[in-house]
Formats: sequence, C-alpha cells, structure tokens
Amino acid sequence: KAVYNSCINYINQTTLREHHHQQIKSLGEDRTDLLDETIHTSELEHKIYNEIEKLPAQCKHIFKLNRFEGKSNADIADQLGLSKRTVETQISKALRILRSKLSDIYLVILLITVFQIV
Repeated sequence: KAVYNSCINYINQTTLREHHHQQIKSLGEDRTDLLDETIHTSELEHKIYNEIEKLPAQCKHIFKLNRFEGKSNADIADQLGLSKRTVETQISKALRILRSKLSDIYLVILLITVFQIV
C-alpha cells in the first residue's frame, strides 16, 4: 500500500509540476505575442507618420490640424484665411495620397482584422 501511495504521489507531483511549467511557458508566449504586436504597431505608426510628412506643405498642415489637433474644417479655414471648401479639398487630397501610399499596409491591417475576428 505504501509503494502504491508513493507512486500516486509521484504521478500527482509530476502532473502538477508539468501543469505549472505549461502555465509559465504560456505566460512567456503571451508576452512575446504582446511584444511582437507592439513592435508591429510601432512600425506601422512610423510608416504612417513618414507618409504624412511627405505630403505637400499646405496639405500636411491642414491634415495635422484636423486629425491631430482635432480642429474643425471651419476653424482651420478661419485660422488660415482659407475657404472651408479649400480645407475640405486639402483633407480629401491628403487622405487620397495616404490611401495610395499605404495601400499595402491597409491590406495587411484588413487581413489581420479579418483573421482575428474569425
């Protein structure tokens, strides 16, 4: 009976040790996944900001006022002495340029989003 109990205890301890090992391993993998995701996000942001900096001067300035500072088209028009329509046109132009320059990145984001939902 003592040998039987010792064997059962050994099996239980080994199973528990393996379970803890798997938990620690999965925590490490989760952190690696998070680090990979953070790196990819940082690279993506860097590419987007680089393309924004390449926009024509007025277009870039208006786009930044609208998207980064949260100013309305009317506020930007008043601030820069332009018509509201000119501001709208410049923002549309910026978005069109960014979409074309970042189309490959946009496709990757779309695919990642689709596969994460499924």
